[in-house]
Amino acid sequence: MRIRTGAALTTLALTLLTSLALSPSFAAPAPAPAAISRSAHIAYGGCPIGDVLLTVTVPGHSFAPGVPVPYGVSLHDLSVKACGSGPRTSPGPTALGALLGPCGELPLTIDNARGIDVYPGSQAISCPVLLGPALVGHQTLTATGTWGQTQGGGRPARVVALVPRGTYHLVIGNKVRVPIDLPSPRA
Repeated sequence: MRIRTGAALTTLALTLLTSLALSPSFAAPAPAPAAISRSAHIAYGGCPIGDVLLTVTVPGHSFAPGVPVPYGVSLHDLSVKACGSGPRTSPGPTALGALLGPCGELPLTIDNARGIDVYPGSQAISCPVLLGPALVGHQTLTATGTWGQTQGGGRPARVVALVPRGTYHLVIGNKVRVPIDLPSPRA
């Protein structure tokens, strides 16, 4: 009986590599989830629905308690005409206050899984007149911000508290809803 050592070693090596590759402890790390983006056509600054595209993006991964959740917002004028009478800005990041939020051109809320506004909250607020930035034809404006996983903290004299773990939605302009996952810590 003759054994070919080269073939036997090759077979043994392939068997070992295959079993290691299938072992959960040696599995390749899972790729990071991609960002989650949602878009909608909106009316903006006197331009009708269809002329402006609103896109909202959040990271697709879960967030630990208290870690700020970043988000990005872009407005793209699909037409050749200008939209809005506010200040003209360059295509780079724009002032967030006049564009997003309870007093901004586009309302920004964080809703819980039942659709209840937890940030900035439903209490009445007095807002100054703010005009969002103007969009020149075919221009894209971007804005970025973060949510600190708090409820009701957008109002003065409010106690800031972290929201319970769960799924939330960043809602911009009452048109775009993007999910945010705040999982329960593992026991």
